[in-house]
Amino acid sequence: MIIKSSAPCRISLFGSGTDIDPYASLFGGVCLSMAINLRQEIVFDDSLPESLIPKGADWKFYDKFFEMLDYRPKHFRADFDGEITGGIGSSAAAAVALVGAIAKARDIKYDRDEVARVAWNVEVNGLKMFGGRQDQWAAAHGGVNVFEFMGDKVITTPLSPEFIKPILPSLMLFHTGKNRKNPKIQENFKELTDDQIQYLDAIKGLVPEAIKAIGKGKVKTFAELLDLSWEYKKMSNRGVSNDEIDGLFDKAKKCGALAGKVCGAGESGYVLFVVEPEKQKLFKEKIGLKWMDWDVSWDGLSVRRID
Repeated sequence: MIIKSSAPCRISLFGSGTDIDPYASLFGGVCLSMAINLRQEIVFDDSLPESLIPKGADWKFYDKFFEMLDYRPKHFRADFDGEITGGIGSSAAAAVALVGAIAKARDIKYDRDEVARVAWNVEVNGLKMFGGRQDQWAAAHGGVNVFEFMGDKVITTPLSPEFIKPILPSLMLFHTGKNRKNPKIQENFKELTDDQIQYLDAIKGLVPEAIKAIGKGKVKTFAELLDLSWEYKKMSNRGVSNDEIDGLFDKAKKCGALAGKVCGAGESGYVLFVVEPEKQKLFKEKIGLKWMDWDVSWDGLSVRRID
């Protein structure tokens, strides 16, 4: 028997940080999130000579899922075509793919929300990876979604391909060449100051404005809102940026970017820029970063068994 399971990573466009407790439980969080076709894949195959995991991954991550979900394959292979700890929710994608594979092996029927909830529980409570719920729900559902958070309750509103279509040609994803070194940046949200609450409120308030701008195809307005969101994010959590990142964004603006943000918790890893299509060729040449080819992943978690 072979089981193949895969789940997409994501780019958080707006609202990131408001999905994390205690803010989500106290005030309610909202995120506009987009799953992308950089995917984590898990294959359970007893005929493999040994188990293999991607570069940068940790065996303890997989062991904790096997322990808590009471299933351990003889051999498995984990593959990823991106960078671990790059800020696009790669651990959550792996977690969702693992839960999907284990559920299939044990003949457990989970819906997508249940898969996301189990994956989040193992990551946060088992592995002590403090964080919000956006990543697991994006990996499970795929597509472009508005996620609303209130404690452990998540409401998913899927958006159509036609909705996101106007801005996609202007979005460029790059990798800085360095991955996040501090795995605990998000822990700065464990005890919120009044200033942090104010900035998270502001980040949340931009979500409906961004949805309106995208829906009307207003790319420059979208870019202005993304820039503002990035500024609020830096003020809400001082660990998300540094002199090197600030310098990169100054350079990006000089090279033609309308806006940009570091993906995920910040510090390094993947960066998203808004660049008008006619300027992208020159921008790629000037910015000096690794360009990533990507698209929206509409299918979310995919699992199948091969007998």
